[in-house]
Amino acid sequence: MPTPRAALILMILSVPLALSAWAPAAAWLTLLGDAALVALWLWDGSRVRAARRQVEARRECLDIFSLGVPNLVRVRLRSRATLPLYVTLVDDPPQPWGFGAGRARGLLPAYGEWDHGYALTPDKRGNYAFGRVYARFTSALGLAFVQRRFDLAQEVRVNPNVAQLREYDLLARRDQLALLGLHRLREPVTAAEFDSLRDYVPDDELRRVEWKATARRGKLVVKQYEAERMQTLFLVLDCGRTMASQVEGVSKLDHAINACVLLSHVAAGMEDRIGLLAFADEELGYLPPGKGRHQAARVTDFLYPLHPRLVESDYRLILTGVATRQPRRALVMVFTDLIDPESSARLLRYLPLLARRHQVLCVALSDWELARELRQAPAEPQRMFEQVVALEIQEDRQRAIARLTGQRVAVLNATPADLSVATVNRYLAIKRGRG
Repeated sequence: MPTPRAALILMILSVPLALSAWAPAAAWLTLLGDAALVALWLWDGSRVRAARRQVEARRECLDIFSLGVPNLVRVRLRSRATLPLYVTLVDDPPQPWGFGAGRARGLLPAYGEWDHGYALTPDKRGNYAFGRVYARFTSALGLAFVQRRFDLAQEVRVNPNVAQLREYDLLARRDQLALLGLHRLREPVTAAEFDSLRDYVPDDELRRVEWKATARRGKLVVKQYEAERMQTLFLVLDCGRTMASQVEGVSKLDHAINACVLLSHVAAGMEDRIGLLAFADEELGYLPPGKGRHQAARVTDFLYPLHPRLVESDYRLILTGVATRQPRRALVMVFTDLIDPESSARLLRYLPLLARRHQVLCVALSDWELARELRQAPAEPQRMFEQVVALEIQEDRQRAIARLTGQRVAVLNATPADLSVATVNRYLAIKRGRG
C-alpha cells in the first residue's frame, strides 16, 4: 500500500499538468515523474514485503492477571532481515479492555529487536483472551507499507490482586514492609511462657532465634510463646447489593476480596487457621478452616468465582453459618458495608450475638466520595440537595458504627483503596493483643 509520503509526492508531480496548456512538454515531466515514483514504490514495497517475512513476534505477560492494578504486557519483535524497518504496532487485548490499548511506533533495526510494553488494568475477574498482534512496516524510504498480523492468541485469567502477594513477599524478605504501610508483629517475649519452636518468618525479631535448633536443622528457627499459638481466622464476605457499587472502577466486593487474599497470605505465614464463608440472600460457599500456604491458595480459588448479587443480604446467615461451623472462639472478620439504616439494623441484630462467643471485627468499606461531596461548596440548589443526602448517609453510618462498638463488636472503617493494608494492620494489632 502507498504511504502518505508517496501520495504527497504524487500530488507534487501533478503540478506540471496545470501548465501543460501553455507548455505541452510539462505533461511529459509529470508522466516521467509518476513512472519513476511507481518504480520506486514497487521496489520499496518488494523490499519491505521480503523483510517482514523475517520478523518474529511474541507477547510476554503473566497467565494470571491481578484485578484493579496495572499488569504489564510486552510485545517483542525480532528481525533477521538486512533492512531496518519502521513499525506501527497494535495489540489486541481482551475486548472489555479496549482494542488498540497496546498501540506504539518504533524502529526495528536490521538483525535486531524492538519491544513495546504497556499496562492493562482489569476491572472484573474472569477468563479472557488476547487476539492477534497487527504490525505495519515501512522502510526509511517510506513510499510503501506492508501489513502483517501475528497469531498470538493467549488465554489469561483475572484473579483477585495476587500482585500484592508478590510485593509483600519481596518486601518481607528485605524487612521493608513499612513501604506498604504494614506494621511489624512484635510480641513482648516476657509476657508469655515458651510454647514451642517454629520456622522463622521475615517479621520475626532476631533475638527470638533459637541458635542451637537452627544449627541442628540448617535453617532459622524461632521460639514460639503461649500467647501466639495457632488461632482461627474466620472471614465472612457479604456479596449482596451494598457491595455491588463501584469505587475507582472496581466493585466494593472486589476491594474486599483483594483484602481477604492479602490477609489470608499473611495469616498463613503466622500459622493461623483460615476459614471463609460467603453469603448474600443465601449461603454462596464455605471453606473449612485450614492452615499453611496451601490454605491461602485455596482461599484465592474460593474467592475467584464470587460476584455481587443485586439482592438484600440475609445477615442471619452470619450467625448460623459461623456458630454451627466454628464452636470454638475465633477471630471473625465480616466484610460488608453500612449504607442505609435498614440494612445496618439487620446487621446490628446478629453481630452482637456472634460477639458473645467470638471476637468480631466488622470491616465496613467507607465511601470516600461522600466525604469529597461534603467538602465541596454547593454552587447550585441541586448540589445542596446532594450534600444533604450525603450528610444523612454519613450520619446513619456513624450511628451504626457507634452501636456496634457499644455491643463489643469492633469496627474497621477503611476506604476501598486502603482496605487491604488497613485490614492486615488491624489483624496484626489483634495478634499483639491491642485490637
